Amino acid sequence: MKKLYTETGKYLYDISKIILGLAIITPMIKDEQISILAILIVLIVFSVGAVLIKKGE
Repeated sequence: MKKLYTETGKYLYDISKIILGLAIITPMIKDEQISILAILIVLIVFSVGAVLIKKGE
């Protein structure tokens, strides 16, 4: 079960990096404001991933 937590945490960590890239780069290209909601979602996904990685160790 610990390995499942670690792997799931790694996937969430990677997904948070992708979302962060999209949340920052896309508005810059479209000349729009950066969404605070997207940044909050990234923080939540990153935090859950970090907790799962720690729980799996």
